[in-house]
Amino acid sequence: MDDLVGVDLLNHTLIRKKLSEKQSTTTATTTTTTTATTTTTTTTATTTIQQG
Repeated sequence: MDDLVGVDLLNHTLIRKKLSEKQSTTTATTTTTTTATTTTTTTTATTTIQQG
């Protein structure tokens, strides 16, 4: 019975690690998108000022 508990804990740890990796990837993608959006907004604002 103790062996089964050990295996179950190991599997649980591996699953949690995989979930953490997925979350990290998602966060990185979100950060990149936000940066791109901010850059575009800044460029637009600069262009508007030059035209004015």
